[in-house]
Amino acid sequence: MFRSYIKTALRFLRKNRTFSVINLAGLALGTLCCLYIVLYVKDQYSYDRGFDHAADIYRVTTSMELVGDRHRMATASPPIAPAMKSDFPQVLQFTRFIPTLGADEHLLVYKEKSFYEKEAYLVDSTFFDVFNFHFSSGSSDHVLSAPNSIVLSRPVADRLFADESPIGKTITMNDAWGKNIFTVTGVVDESLGKSSIHANMFIRMNPHGFGGSLLENNTWTGNNFAWSYVKLAPGASPEALEKQLPAFLDKHGQQQLEEDGMTKVLRLQPIASIHTSAGYDAETGHTVSSSFLNILILIALLIQVIACINFMNLSTARASGRAKEVGIRKVVGAGRNSLVVQFLAESCSARAGGGDDRRADAGICVSLSEPDHAGGYVPVHARGL
Repeated sequence: MFRSYIKTALRFLRKNRTFSVINLAGLALGTLCCLYIVLYVKDQYSYDRGFDHAADIYRVTTSMELVGDRHRMATASPPIAPAMKSDFPQVLQFTRFIPTLGADEHLLVYKEKSFYEKEAYLVDSTFFDVFNFHFSSGSSDHVLSAPNSIVLSRPVADRLFADESPIGKTITMNDAWGKNIFTVTGVVDESLGKSSIHANMFIRMNPHGFGGSLLENNTWTGNNFAWSYVKLAPGASPEALEKQLPAFLDKHGQQQLEEDGMTKVLRLQPIASIHTSAGYDAETGHTVSSSFLNILILIALLIQVIACINFMNLSTARASGRAKEVGIRKVVGAGRNSLVVQFLAESCSARAGGGDDRRADAGICVSLSEPDHAGGYVPVHARGL
């Protein structure tokens, strides 16, 4: 019987192609726009969620006021993160990283190959203890334990070494910092998903080389240039820890704060919310406002509702023209359930094949009766269809 419904629906839908295309296109385009917006919003909220224990990783941010000038920084002073690990047992690990300030491009040289590359971070040796990037070569265990260690992204490693194994190879880097030699200890890819922390090279900070200024810096007020992260113990409350930060800051930096006339507040920001929290200075990358994403969701819902209302209105507007057909169907034995199934079949056929659901007389005849072998017509319901 259902096959008969589909056949009948398709026959009369073809009779009104123009109206059907308008009706179908409105619903299809509305649904497509809605799905596209929803997928975009979902993608924006997916940043930094691929790390192990991402719910326990927090960025230390700074809100400060100096002579009426207020700043909301995504960074913190260099000694803050190490001191947090020392003072708070719920802080399992910390890490910091900074860009290679003053050197935007780096000339990488390996044997006869050389090219310029951007996006390099100077990182603590604990960097991969906090962020478990996927290593396509090497291992995250003590990957930055040796001085002059460097971890490359997969595309950079492929350009430098092609089919060779990169682990243990030495490369030369020439830039504004001079000429330095590094040993490749690992290669990471982006299989964990999108992240606000993206670089082509992760270089270990050394006391007497790259990053030495950060490791030796003991300023608690200014020099807010280090992106600082802490990893809390499972079940530890970030809210409780954040309430202890004012006393922690007074303990270590009260004298410096008073001398500089600065008011400073430290906060913990969940790593999963970084990409969708706009308004911070010195961000690691592009961010998008969560309010903007919420507005997009509302727009998507509005588009879908309007498309559905338009589809129902167009279908309802033609319902009066179907009264005669419905009456005939009831006379020949059609029940309420069969009428409902018929109209649903027409609606699905309109969406799948493109056509209108207003019946032509020929369509009615086909659905109500079929020719028998004697040349006459037998009602469909009489044949058990």
